[in-house]
Amino acid sequence: MVPNDQLSLAIGKRGQNVRLASRLTSWDIDIITESEFEERQKTSTEGLTEVAELNKKPADNVVTTTTESGEHIQAGEEKEEVV
Repeated sequence: MVPNDQLSLAIGKRGQNVRLASRLTSWDIDIITESEFEERQKTSTEGLTEVAELNKKPADNVVTTTTESGEHIQAGEEKEEVV
């Protein structure tokens, strides 16, 4: 996730930056803006509410927990998964 005004910098000229990062990490990298992220988070919450018939608060918790579990990757930290 990058600030809205930094998207072209993150992608690089003809996708050079994101391709290099992908090769170095062996990960598929999907760069999105903050506004796209917020929209996806909202859509996810609405979808969970409909599909799982959850109230808004539990659906928000699932989406937030999923989001937070990815932040340690961005920070370069290891995190133990709780099952």
